[in-house]
Amino acid sequence: MTQLTRADNQAAVLEQVVVQGDLSKLTPAERVAYYKAVCESVGLNPLTKPFDYINLNGRLTLYAKRDAADQLRKIHGISITKLERDYQDDIYVVTAYGQDKTGRVDSATGAVAIAGLRGEAKANAIMKAETKAKRRLTLSLAGLGWLDETETDSIPGAVKPPTVEVDGVIDAQPVETQPEPEPMCTKRDYEALVRVATENGWSEADVKAYLKARGFTSIKQVPASAYGEALEHFSRPVEAAQEQAEEVPEGAA
Repeated sequence: MTQLTRADNQAAVLEQVVVQGDLSKLTPAERVAYYKAVCESVGLNPLTKPFDYINLNGRLTLYAKRDAADQLRKIHGISITKLERDYQDDIYVVTAYGQDKTGRVDSATGAVAIAGLRGEAKANAIMKAETKAKRRLTLSLAGLGWLDETETDSIPGAVKPPTVEVDGVIDAQPVETQPEPEPMCTKRDYEALVRVATENGWSEADVKAYLKARGFTSIKQVPASAYGEALEHFSRPVEAAQEQAEEVPEGAA
């Protein structure tokens, strides 16, 4: 029975990696093996660390670094044939065209915001757009739908975990994430609660007594979940609430 349970767990982990691309459920040894397998499948040298780890929306996944693009360009004989540059509002867009050694052609874009940038900062942004276009084109021609490192800095909430080297291959270290704090109520929320209460026959004193009985001396101490309960309570007519409170369960002495 234990072996069946272990097999089911391993199948679930494998499904999470294959379907969702989440490597966080793998053990360090499994991640290293996966990293090596990915590199070997596309002809990359794992010792050059062509990929790195990134946390996206709670999933640990890999993204391609410059080393990956350089090696893939050589392996597939990829050449950049043309670059087109364009300004769209405050966005600088570069479109890269290229082909591989089989003659297959493709194109990819790289875009950066340049509003308010001047001098060296603007020049660096322009170069980043060109690099992004070339890297994305390379990955596309190589048949890899990987995220490139030039794209990772602009993704909200993305976290690059610290890494260690295991048998010459990097592995991600766990990143402790703090849960998002529950939002607290505002004066406007309190006014809305009082308005709902008075519409149903309650008074503001009833609202204050309700909150005080639950340990809240200020509306700013009331989390959203507790506010929802209070709103539900005062949405009932006062007579109905009082009748329910006075009801005695059958069989009670």
